[in-house]
Amino acid sequence: MKYKLLLTGKYTTIIDTFFNHLTQYECITTSSRYDDMARHVELYHPDILVVCLQDEDPAMFKRIGTLMNRFSEEKFYVFIIGEDEECADFQKKTGALANREIHKPLSPAKISKLIDDYMIDHPRSNRNQEEDAGLPYTDSGSSKPQKQETEEEKLMRILQSIDEEDLSDATPPAGSDQQSSVDSLSQNDSSASKKHILVIDDDPLMLKVIKDYLHDDYDIATAKGGKIAYKFLEKKKTDLILLDYEMPEEDGPTVYKKIRALPGMEQIPILFLTGVSDKTRIMSVLALKPQGYLLKPIDYATLISTITPILKE
Repeated sequence: MKYKLLLTGKYTTIIDTFFNHLTQYECITTSSRYDDMARHVELYHPDILVVCLQDEDPAMFKRIGTLMNRFSEEKFYVFIIGEDEECADFQKKTGALANREIHKPLSPAKISKLIDDYMIDHPRSNRNQEEDAGLPYTDSGSSKPQKQETEEEKLMRILQSIDEEDLSDATPPAGSDQQSSVDSLSQNDSSASKKHILVIDDDPLMLKVIKDYLHDDYDIATAKGGKIAYKFLEKKKTDLILLDYEMPEEDGPTVYKKIRALPGMEQIPILFLTGVSDKTRIMSVLALKPQGYLLKPIDYATLISTITPILKE
């Protein structure tokens, strides 16, 4: 079984370890803001919330406690990773909320063994197995009525079942039939009155989440990198571009400059998406003079309040 992990905390080195060396797990990150964590739990239904501790604000512990109370029926586990004293402080201030502590020194093999051993000894309920199959569930021995799958849960289940290759606009080869589907994407299932948004990001899950947030009100196209975006913009128009700052082949600044050099793209609003919040990086983002930036993970309310005035201009 491929466990779903929701990662949070300031210990970014160990978060990178999960993405680079622990690829047997399905991982996404969230900020320590309560609204972001709650939104990701609602959409993602993690098996484990992994809190990567490093000089954390004590208020974060309270937010996680509130999160666990709110989502008590989700039955996901809490693991904490950090120094011995950091883990002890977390447990003390949350009333021993964490199900497992993982202390330094760390290695991918050690982390993997501790996670897998715990999950084998503490399997999640039949409810979760039924959810994985896409079925409504009833808790064993519970008198509660059967819980029906919500529209949001259904959407995420469908999206998670789609491989990256199945995305109609996820890096098809130039000139292929799939490329034509990208070019016509903005015309599908949309009215002429809808504003168009192009989202450029190498992370398929991020593309899916933003598309989920916006597709009811806007005509959305997505591209997994600059090459697909350029092909799209050669033939189609857009009203706003959401551009990931850090991508493997061509980074956000490179893509930004190339888009600005395309005919008619000099004034199209571009917002950067960045997972880095330090002052130096933000200043480098703003030096390119975009219309603004949004910090990952993307918060729905912030996204809407940022793009709405831009698209009304």
